[in-house]
Amino acid sequence: MYRPPETARSRPPRPPQSAYDARLSISSPLADTQFYQPGTLLALAILVLPVAVTLGLAALALQIGRAVPLWLPFLALLWLPAVPLLWLLMQSARTTAIGIAVARPWRTWTQLRWDDIQRVDQRGMVMHISGRGETLVLAPRLLRDGARLRRQILLRLPPHALSLHLSREAEGILSSQISMLPDGGVAGSLVARPQARYVVSLLAAAFALCTAAGLALWSIATAPALIAGVAAAGLLALVCLAGVLWLAQQLSLDEQEITITRVLAFPRRRVYAWNQLKVIEYTPNKALLRLRDSRTRTLCAGPHLFDSEQATILWALIQTHAREHEVLIIPRRRLPS
Repeated sequence: MYRPPETARSRPPRPPQSAYDARLSISSPLADTQFYQPGTLLALAILVLPVAVTLGLAALALQIGRAVPLWLPFLALLWLPAVPLLWLLMQSARTTAIGIAVARPWRTWTQLRWDDIQRVDQRGMVMHISGRGETLVLAPRLLRDGARLRRQILLRLPPHALSLHLSREAEGILSSQISMLPDGGVAGSLVARPQARYVVSLLAAAFALCTAAGLALWSIATAPALIAGVAAAGLLALVCLAGVLWLAQQLSLDEQEITITRVLAFPRRRVYAWNQLKVIEYTPNKALLRLRDSRTRTLCAGPHLFDSEQATILWALIQTHAREHEVLIIPRRRLPS
């Protein structure tokens, strides 16, 4: 029996979109496949750590015994038992519109479909993704663009598949979505912190300087000039530690105000309303910002210190709100005191 084709009027109405469908539409990737490789910090640690330990012990042996033991060069061979552990850390991830997959060197990809994932738990730095008898274990922080991978996982999965902590984090991400304005600006809110790699780099530099100063103390009696070197190394180590304390901050922006919250420094919280802010100054690479109103001024982290996605959104929000409230944005070769 012939049936006429369905038309827009004869087609049954589509049910209202669920919250889960909204998550899928918000988090749909622009590209079909995205790869996440091990980060540069992990690779540098694997390559540099054994050499640095061997050279440090050699320098210490020269200061104490005036000779390097014959067995010391073979100390680097003790790094070989740690190779299996390093192989476990050298992990890559791949996401598509269908699912997520993980693999280690010389291994095939283990994949789970998004619809088959039943549970996601966070245990320290490691994320466990389970479904249909398979469990994917990955550490997003050790991967390049790991924060982006973490957000993609949280936004693609329904709340009942996430642990309580991850579900709250996903809700926080959804509540801070950015929308585009007709004039090309952006609207919304953003809460961001500087990337952890800068803190790790400063801590590593402070440790290296303190180690160098300690090794130099052994020869102060024979080389008085080393006193200045030890003092300089100690001063630089203190500068690095001060940088770590300064980077422990959080930047919050919305339509009413911009807030700088410091975790380990004072003042702990400084709030600038957009309608009272006068000038925003920034360095050429946008690593530092200085906010000024009629009474106070505050130096804070700039877009360059955040990850690429947050940096783009942060600078777009600053330009949009500054234009609305007639706040001057001035580039500086260096920020004046």
